Amino acid sequence: MEDVLKAQANFRRSRGLQKVMAIPNRNYQSNGTKSYVWALNRFGFQPTKPGPYFQKYTESGEPTGKTAPGVKPGHVWEGLFKKVEGSEEPGEVRAEDQQTDPEYLCPVSIGTKPSQKVLVGFDTGSSDLWVNIHKNFDPKKSPSFKTCADATWKIQRGDGSSASGTVGYDVLSLGGLTIKDQAIQPAEHLSPQFTDGTMDGILGLAFRKLNTIHWKGNPFPHNTPFENVMRQEDIPVEAGVFTCAMYSTRDPDPAAPKSFYTFGWIDSDLANNGSEGEEKGIHWAPLDESTGLWMFASETATVNGTTTIVSRPGNRAVCDALYAQIRGAEYAERHQGWVVPRGIAPDELPDFRIWDKGNMRFGAVPKVTKTQNVELNAMPLVAPELEKDVERIFVKSSYGDISGVAN
Repeated sequence: MEDVLKAQANFRRSRGLQKVMAIPNRNYQSNGTKSYVWALNRFGFQPTKPGPYFQKYTESGEPTGKTAPGVKPGHVWEGLFKKVEGSEEPGEVRAEDQQTDPEYLCPVSIGTKPSQKVLVGFDTGSSDLWVNIHKNFDPKKSPSFKTCADATWKIQRGDGSSASGTVGYDVLSLGGLTIKDQAIQPAEHLSPQFTDGTMDGILGLAFRKLNTIHWKGNPFPHNTPFENVMRQEDIPVEAGVFTCAMYSTRDPDPAAPKSFYTFGWIDSDLANNGSEGEEKGIHWAPLDESTGLWMFASETATVNGTTTIVSRPGNRAVCDALYAQIRGAEYAERHQGWVVPRGIAPDELPDFRIWDKGNMRFGAVPKVTKTQNVELNAMPLVAPELEKDVERIFVKSSYGDISGVAN
């Protein structure tokens, strides 16, 4: 590992690589229920507790390629619906029912002479790099932009929102790391949910399996920026890595650390600066990319030192055990999530950790420095067996190293 870090340090100096800061979105409004509804729409799992939102499936009679926790094999998803008071008929889930704006935005540069800076949401759960051409990116102003004739793309969300457009290739810069001939997807047609938000687009960091580009009507998936980093000849294999460090935005201290990403290098000082009594350094977990997403096996979790097996089908003990340790916490059906009382002291919050198969800790949730004077929809209850959702929620609490070096 020492040789890898040394090679990264040399590469960082030679290219002048910098951190990509994750800037809190000033228009983002935290809402636990809306975030949960977004997850229901995104991953299609059935809720494990009662509430207004539910999935509808119909039996297809034929095997289906897509499955989700709580859904019987051979059933096709009809959509996400919500109960309507005073009516037996379900209502549609609309954009205002779910979280549509990212919590953080990251500056990246596209094109040349000069490059154009855009604010995008980094998303490890998608594989498209699309930017709104009606905002801060105009492909006509970049002489290096090359249009891919007859290529199109489209993303469609469960709430009916969509974005679509053409395809081209251009230079992409992530913290000084230059990626050549990256597929850029200019968004020409966007739903109001996208045009009304702060972001200029989305930069997907999953795998090409999920990319939506078509050529002459047929699927033509392209590499994501990270996949191109691993394949570009002038980037050493040791630099095939990106990391993220996410910090609480509640800390009022202006000197408090700020959230960031790195591309092509690991902040080794931060990685080796673990908590007292815990193993420090960089550790690896086997990757499962079969779904196009970043996944690793996380079989157990601990709440205040007590172990729960999360890989057991139907096991709901993780959330139950977590909230059982918070004084006054209760399940609120109207929020479809757990709520905690106002004024809970930080030292009353439980210690929560997720562990991989090799018994290495990932995503220990740190103690917060203060609680907000509002009712908190603390954490939406998700099926614990849906490991990718657990990862999306909790990996942001640690310094995460996501790498292709060991593949």
